[in-house]
Amino acid sequence: MFDPQEAVVQEALRRAGENPRPSPKQVQRLGETFGVDLARWALQQAICRERAPFDLADQMLFTPEALEQATHPLLAEWRASRFPAGALVTDMTCGIGADLLALAKRGPVVGYELDPERAAYARHNLRVHGFADEVRVADGLLAEGEYLYADPARRTGGQRTLDPDLFTPHPGEVADLLARAKLGGMKLSPLMADETLEEFGGRLEFVSAQGECREALIWLGTEVEPGRFAVHVECGETVAACGSPAPASVAAAYLFDPDPALVRSHASGCFNLPVLGVPWGFLTGEVPLHSPWLKSYRVLHDAPFETKRWRALLREHGGGQPVLKQRGPKLDLAKLQKVLTLGSGPGKVVAFYEVQRKIRAALLEPL
Repeated sequence: MFDPQEAVVQEALRRAGENPRPSPKQVQRLGETFGVDLARWALQQAICRERAPFDLADQMLFTPEALEQATHPLLAEWRASRFPAGALVTDMTCGIGADLLALAKRGPVVGYELDPERAAYARHNLRVHGFADEVRVADGLLAEGEYLYADPARRTGGQRTLDPDLFTPHPGEVADLLARAKLGGMKLSPLMADETLEEFGGRLEFVSAQGECREALIWLGTEVEPGRFAVHVECGETVAACGSPAPASVAAAYLFDPDPALVRSHASGCFNLPVLGVPWGFLTGEVPLHSPWLKSYRVLHDAPFETKRWRALLREHGGGQPVLKQRGPKLDLAKLQKVLTLGSGPGKVVAFYEVQRKIRAALLEPL
């Protein structure tokens, strides 16, 4: 681990940052100037800084794995806003400090991290942004406080895992600690099974950001309102889980593609619209709707899918490269894209769904 305060280290970082994708000769020259180890480390930092989505990323320090695991600033700042401004929050698993930075912007923080290198980088990254909060090289399960946050590592052997018994720290132990706080949040994967997520109790939120279901959040503690919800980061709306939508067998005048977090939270029934095929399928109705939770389309045609017939139909509507979507069927959309592309320009949208084991398709245009 190199000290970024040393002049030679700063110069190596500066030189590496001039070209994060150097030629073999440039790599050799860096190694001759700074030594192989420092040159390799500086080049790694340059690559990470180029990829990192943070303000002042060109001054921060990363490890590749920690950067891959780090929370995007949009989500980190939204999550930090859930804690009271000015209250001390403890980040039990701070890594290189992505969540710690967002928390520090709203008040005092303490970070826990088992890896000394990541802890040192977290301290450095806080200083870069003008914060001097404490980062401890210690087990986050030893943390205390009224407000806690944890993001257990979900990798083993370099591979992602959904088995909570392989997380570090174990989410069950984290949950026990959070439950004794006023408010404690734990970030988990939305791909984990419902029964696993619901075992922790408290408030379960599926978080939508940039059109994706980005995470599952467990909130525990004495200040928590329990339940299951979808939360939209950009617009700030929260929708509670509700009953399943009624089924429909044919698309009506309009088709709606619900936000993945809305579907994952079992809240897509909130619009009182029928669903095509599977319970997590496209919604449909006779009246246009505009909502941050929905991508809305006008239905131009709806029929069983048959390749030759649909190629002719797409040609009638201008050809081009169609946008293909599916909810329910397991079609190879990449292969189908080649078959249905009829020109180089943009084409219509085609949504595939399945009713009674038969695949239908709706030809759409965005509202």
